[in-house]
Amino acid sequence: MTLRRFPQLRRSIAMGRHLVTGAAAVSLLAGCASIPTSGPVRVQPQISATAESDNVVALVRPPEPGATPTSIVSGFIQANADATLDYAVARSYLAPEVADSWSPSAGVRIVDDSNGLDLRRRGSRVTLRVPQEAVLSAEGLYSAVASGTEVVTDFTVRKVDGQWRIDGVRDGLIVSLADIARTYRTADRYFLNASRQYLVPDRSLVPTERRGYLTALVRGVLSGPSSWLAPAVGTAVPRGTRLNVDAVLVSDGTATVDLTAQALAATNNARRLMAAQIVYTATSSGEVNAVRITVTGQPLLLDGLGPVLTRADFASLDSVAALGTAVGYVVKAQSLQRIVGAGIEPVAGSLGSGQVPVGRAEVSWNGRFAAVTLAAQGAGNTVAIGDLTTGTDVLPLRGLDARKSLAWGPDSRLWAVGNNGQLKVWSKSLGAQSVLVRVGGTVTVVIPSFDGARAIVVASGRAYVMRVQSSNGRLTLAAPRLLQSGLGPVRSVAWADAQRVQLLGQPSGESTQVFEVLVGAAAVSSLGGVPRMTRVAAAPSQAILVEAADGVWENAGVGWRLAVKNGTSPGYGGPTGG
Repeated sequence: MTLRRFPQLRRSIAMGRHLVTGAAAVSLLAGCASIPTSGPVRVQPQISATAESDNVVALVRPPEPGATPTSIVSGFIQANADATLDYAVARSYLAPEVADSWSPSAGVRIVDDSNGLDLRRRGSRVTLRVPQEAVLSAEGLYSAVASGTEVVTDFTVRKVDGQWRIDGVRDGLIVSLADIARTYRTADRYFLNASRQYLVPDRSLVPTERRGYLTALVRGVLSGPSSWLAPAVGTAVPRGTRLNVDAVLVSDGTATVDLTAQALAATNNARRLMAAQIVYTATSSGEVNAVRITVTGQPLLLDGLGPVLTRADFASLDSVAALGTAVGYVVKAQSLQRIVGAGIEPVAGSLGSGQVPVGRAEVSWNGRFAAVTLAAQGAGNTVAIGDLTTGTDVLPLRGLDARKSLAWGPDSRLWAVGNNGQLKVWSKSLGAQSVLVRVGGTVTVVIPSFDGARAIVVASGRAYVMRVQSSNGRLTLAAPRLLQSGLGPVRSVAWADAQRVQLLGQPSGESTQVFEVLVGAAAVSSLGGVPRMTRVAAAPSQAILVEAADGVWENAGVGWRLAVKNGTSPGYGGPTGG
């Protein structure tokens, strides 16, 4: 792999410790045209400072006397990375009336300035042209943009007291990808999925500030989800609930969150859900590991729980923790096999014995069911489902075409994409129902998240995160946000946890590789791979599995090894089948 032909990875390395560890950078730089089979590249779990002492502030300076118009524009853009005192340094480059009216909160255009900024002056106008990588919405939601996108924008300048200043500028910020890594951090607020069974992270990127980050996080979870996620989630926080004291106090790693009296309107069960939202949100900051919740100074009483709460108190609401230990599965010789240690064993019943010839297989997250395509001649696109707990009752599912993609959701609904790109979701109670996917291009892969509120969708080779919303019992996937550009065409994807996705991508002129992408952040890293990969599988705290021409390979953190010779259709499911 050559970084010259794949600038996205070069830029990721340049972001430093917030994106990729030092060892990862060495591994990437050592890449060549062949795909590495060892030396996994890792990303850190968040682009964030974990304590106020770790905050990194961009080194920016106010305008120098006699600076030229292009220098003024360049300095203003550099100062966009420093949010201190409401972007005081950036405002110093603006004419007084513009400094008062300019709104940096209108969103961020994230650019690649590794080759400098192309600034050209004509009279009182300075034009900027620079490659664009992504955007942050006004709410801080990260979306990549298509390769080849550019920011082309004009600034107008005039002299103020003999010095050039900007008197015409668009609202919002222009920040480099490297500065995003240095001066922004993730903010995860937690809400409830449609069934109120699991917590759902609502991630944004916000400027790193020395004070108020934790308070802003908690204030945010009380006020509700982002406009993007809102149609897919709910909250247990009663309307009107706010911080009684507009500050979250921290002592010895425990945050005290004091709420207004409106919080008492919640029922006992809703109070537990509200507390879970607050605890997961506050502890996601990395600054605290426990939370004490009070209402107008008095402890919020929760059945069976003490006054100091941790994530362990709400583990049943954590969609990743609720999975337990996932088990790997493969197909070999038309038989569904379970990965056990360094070997494999057939599952119980006709799916494991070979009596039912299995083509591809997906095992549900509760470990009870396996959905398979049949390998028998003339079976066409038939999808069948078998009960792994009894080993019997392999039944065909009517109206389901899974020639492109097949995946289980956390609620034991089966998601299938047919040869025409149409998505259908099957459930035992409703059968197969069509699902509208509001994305441009032909859909080839849909993989729901563990919480069920989001899905990764591959359409025309690009991978998007989309929300899963329901109206009158009908599902719709909406509001696509591009995960990353420059990785496609993407062939296969898998959720590794609530925020990490593994995908098979083939950058232009390169071999297919496994990439790890953080949803809602700028981080991406290459994990290498083996020749001729066609499928990737992942699960929380489990090895990455890939299907290649000679079998199923795995990477548990120490390089790639052939795990099942001549195996196909690797995947993960629950541990109870058998």
